[in-house]
Amino acid sequence: MEWIGYFAAEGFVDGNSVHFTNYEDAERIAELGCRLFGLTATVKQRPYLCKHIRFGSGALSRWMETMIGRGASQKSLPDWVHGLSAPCRQGLLRGLLRGDGSFRKDKVDDLSHSYRYSSSSPTLAHQLYRLLLAEGVACGYNKVKLNRAPRTINGRVCQVNHDAHQVYVYDITSMNHLLHVTQEAPVYEETMTRKPYDTYPFENGWLYTLRKIERMEDVNMDVFNIEVEEDHSYVTATMAVHNCGCGTAIVAAQKLGRQWLGIDVTPIATSLIQKRLFDQFEARDLRLLSPADRANAAALARAFQVEGLPIDEDGARAMFEADHKKFEMWAVGLVPAIPQEKKGADGGIDGLAYFDVGAKELTKAVIQVKGGKNVGSPGMQQLRGAMSGLNAALGFYVTLEAPTKNMKAETLSAGFYKAATGVGRQVPAMQIRTVAELLAGQGFEFPVTVGSNVSFKSASAIAAASGQGGLGL
Repeated sequence: MEWIGYFAAEGFVDGNSVHFTNYEDAERIAELGCRLFGLTATVKQRPYLCKHIRFGSGALSRWMETMIGRGASQKSLPDWVHGLSAPCRQGLLRGLLRGDGSFRKDKVDDLSHSYRYSSSSPTLAHQLYRLLLAEGVACGYNKVKLNRAPRTINGRVCQVNHDAHQVYVYDITSMNHLLHVTQEAPVYEETMTRKPYDTYPFENGWLYTLRKIERMEDVNMDVFNIEVEEDHSYVTATMAVHNCGCGTAIVAAQKLGRQWLGIDVTPIATSLIQKRLFDQFEARDLRLLSPADRANAAALARAFQVEGLPIDEDGARAMFEADHKKFEMWAVGLVPAIPQEKKGADGGIDGLAYFDVGAKELTKAVIQVKGGKNVGSPGMQQLRGAMSGLNAALGFYVTLEAPTKNMKAETLSAGFYKAATGVGRQVPAMQIRTVAELLAGQGFEFPVTVGSNVSFKSASAIAAASGQGGLGL
């Protein structure tokens, strides 16, 4: 496999022979060819620190052309390489990377190192990307337009004017593993730190931050686009790129009792997903379950876990100091409710929740979030005004700091709410919870069961389904 890797990187055919251009590993290529095929190679020195290795065999030339292709930009690996055992895969990678890969140190005496592979074949570059992921190496892909000055080689003028498809590695752990595979000495200590480049280890793989989306016209590989209403989940043999959207795909997975993973970059998106799961399945973040729910096997089975957001009061304070708006959106998700990105004329509403008490229209609860230390009764009066202006039955106040006596008195003066339809129980019309209380599972009181609270037009609760639904194709 190592010899095939060298050919994919440095080889070419002419119908009668197989040729390589290499310098450092010329003898290794000749030795591997002799061992594999019983052929003696001729090795000649060429200009610009280059050696030419030739195996004279028409049969081998035709076989390599059929398997790998002819012409640098047309090369690709056969599909079966993705099923190789680890030792064979590492041998293939060794040849590919020692041929067209290079370790780069951008500046002297700093940590700006990278390992990069460059090819004029987009298919080959993407196949290498997939092989590296299978090897547990975090890598990235980039396309660069090359337009270099002409050079004269062996009497011929050569002009480089094409796209270079690059696969690069920055992660320290991946770098050391890759250098081990290519039989080069590791250059990093595990304790060294550097910019993570938006790459995060996750179970047996890696999570990447989506930077941009490009249309690729010239890649010869299968791409499957599985679209669910309101969501776009792009699935290839390499990875799944998933935007939570409104959570339709997650709801479908939860309904079928499947394991699922949703990825998004904003607290407002995660808050919406939490609200939808709360409405339709009575599901909550595992860390927000009350002690009673933690003792309930069904509640535990429905629970999910949100990663990357605060899990304690210190984390919440840090988020507030870094970005007030993100803190508000995250805190609304603890209710859970629908975040309001733009505040209305009342100026104080950060979220809305709806619940069904059997009236003609859904009944509203408004949510106000306060992250600063200056909390007091004016905030409660503002919330009461918003309740009146929006015709909301309930008002929920979320605060980082403990409420004052005057704030508690304001909530008592608001009295209680009991639905005119007679549905549900009586609850305080205005309620206060600290972030610490919400994180401990001490949520707000709704007049009806959790499953009757709705946040989307399709408000009916989804019963647990049995069996796998069809795609209707």
